[in-house]
Parts: sequence; structure tokens; C-alpha cells
Amino acid sequence: MSGLRVTARQLGDFHVVALDGELDLGTTTRLRDAVGGLVLRAGDHVVVDLTAVTFCDSTGVSALIAARRHADAAGCPLVLAGTPPHITRLLRVVGLLPVFPAHATVEEATRTPIPPVP
Repeated sequence: MSGLRVTARQLGDFHVVALDGELDLGTTTRLRDAVGGLVLRAGDHVVVDLTAVTFCDSTGVSALIAARRHADAAGCPLVLAGTPPHITRLLRVVGLLPVFPAHATVEEATRTPIPPVP
């Protein structure tokens, strides 16, 4: 059975949602609930930390899209941090790499100005 641990913390205007484990059919509700539960205000940013994600399938990609839509609806940019090569490859194959700005680390993501959502 797959598992996913989701932790959320706030660093100033940045909401960091860190994932640890497998992002698949059995675990995507944890990501959806974590991002959906964020209280987002204008000027906030969302960083999804994928550093410790060991597996991601199409339902995981769908959950990332849902997270992006939730952030967009609040006018908050969403970026990825620590994206493993297997997820980068998956996003490239499905044509979503340009949709998800990525940074090497959470620290880099929180130091880099993120353009507002149009």
C-alpha cells in the first residue's frame, strides 16, 4: 500500500506544502485537502515541495493541476520545488512543464520573486 505524508507550513507570504512518499490514486486526496485547506490571500504564494516524492502517476499530475487551479482562483502563484527527474519527465511528456515553474529547493523558491497570476 502506498503512502504519502503531507506537511504544510508558512514562511511569510509563502505556503509550503511538502510531500513525502507516493503521489497516486490512493493518496492524491491528501494533497488536494492540504492545498484546498490553505487560507490564501492576495500576495501569497504556494510552493509544493516534491523533493521526497518517490512516485507520481496521472492522478498525481491531476492533483497538482487541481492545486494550481485552487491557487490561481485566489490570485496566488504556485511553483514546484525539488522536483525529482521522474516527475519533471512526466510533466514534460504530458506538456505541463511550462505550467509549473520549478525551483531546485524550497529556499530558492521563497527567495525568487514569483510573478502574480494574470
